[in-house]
Amino acid sequence: MVKYILVAFAAASFYIANRFLYVAKINSTPKYFVYALFIGIGLLSAAAFLGRRQNNALLPFFTQLGFIIMGVWAITISFSLINEALNLIMLVFRIKNFRYYSTLICLIICAASSVWSIVNAGFILRVKEVAIKIPSLKTHALTIAAISDIHITTFTDPQEIKSLFDKVAALHADIIVIVGDLIDTDIVTDNFYKDFGFDALQAKHGVFAVSGNHDYYTGLPVFSELCRKNNITMLQNESVLIDDTITIAGINDIDWRHDEAIKSAFTSADKNLPVLFLSHRPESFDIVQSISDYHIIQLSGHTHAGQIPPIEIARRFFMKYNYGLYYAGDAALYISSGSRWWGPPMRFGNMGEIALITLEGTS
Repeated sequence: MVKYILVAFAAASFYIANRFLYVAKINSTPKYFVYALFIGIGLLSAAAFLGRRQNNALLPFFTQLGFIIMGVWAITISFSLINEALNLIMLVFRIKNFRYYSTLICLIICAASSVWSIVNAGFILRVKEVAIKIPSLKTHALTIAAISDIHITTFTDPQEIKSLFDKVAALHADIIVIVGDLIDTDIVTDNFYKDFGFDALQAKHGVFAVSGNHDYYTGLPVFSELCRKNNITMLQNESVLIDDTITIAGINDIDWRHDEAIKSAFTSADKNLPVLFLSHRPESFDIVQSISDYHIIQLSGHTHAGQIPPIEIARRFFMKYNYGLYYAGDAALYISSGSRWWGPPMRFGNMGEIALITLEGTS
C-alpha cells in the first residue's frame, strides 16, 4: 500500500511540474531540477499522510505543510484535467497559443483557489440554521446544535477547539449533539482533553454523541472514556427519552449499514414521539426510511461536503447523500459539512459549520 501511495503522489507531482514547465517555457537542463523539486515536495506530502498518527516534535509543521501540498496538488490536478478537456477544442478550431494561455490561466486559478481554500477552512465557521417541521412534537420548538468531524489530532491547537465549543455554547440550544469523528488521537491519557474546553458544552437537555470511523481508528474505549469524563452521553445502538418530548437514538459507526443494529436503537423509543437519530454516516438513512413506525430526523456528518476538488466535485454530482437537508416520506436527514476538516486544512466550495436545527411543532 505504501509504495502505491508514493507512486501516486510522485506521478501527480510530475504532471503538475510538466504543466508548470510548459507555461514557463523551460526546456533545457534546469527542467530536471524542477521535476526533482516538485516530486520531492509531493513525496513530503505523502510522508505527511503516512506519518499522520506518529508522535514526533518535528511533525506538526511538516504534517501541516504536507497536507496543504496535498490539497494544492488535488485542486491543481482537478482544474488541469478540466483544462485538458477544454483544450480539445483545438482539434476543431485552430486558435493560436490557445493551449498556452488556457494553461497559464488555469494555473493562476489553481493558485487563487488554493489560497481561498486555506483561508476558508482556517477562518470561516458559520452557523447554519435549519428548520424542520415535526407535527408530532409536543412543544412549540426544540433547538439542537450539531457539530461533527472535528478531528482533534496531536497537532490541533486547543484554543481553536475552545473557540468552536464557545460558539456552540453561545447558541443556547436545548440539545447539543456530536455526530462522530471527534478525535483522531488519544487526548484522554494524561488528561490532555482538559486543554480543549469541553466544559463549555452544556445544554438544557444534555450533550449526546455517537462514534465516527476516526473515533474507531483512535479506539472506541478512548472515545467512550472521553465522553464519560465530560458528561457527554455516548449512544451505542440505543436511545434515551428526553423530557417526554423527543427520543434521541444513536448507533456505533461500525453498524452504520446493519439493519438489525440500527433498528435495535429504536426498540425502546416511544412511537408517539419524534426520534432524533444520530448516525455518523448518512447512508444509514436508506435503512431508516424503512422504519415506518417512527417520525425520524437523522443527523449525520462524515462527507465534509467534499472539502476540495476532486472529491468535492465527485460527491456533489455523483453521490446520493452529500450535504444538506433530504426528505423521504416522513423521515428527514440533515448532513453537516463538518465543523473542521480532515487532512488538508482547506475548503473550496463549502464551509465549515455548526448546524442549528430547529424542530418546529404544531402546538
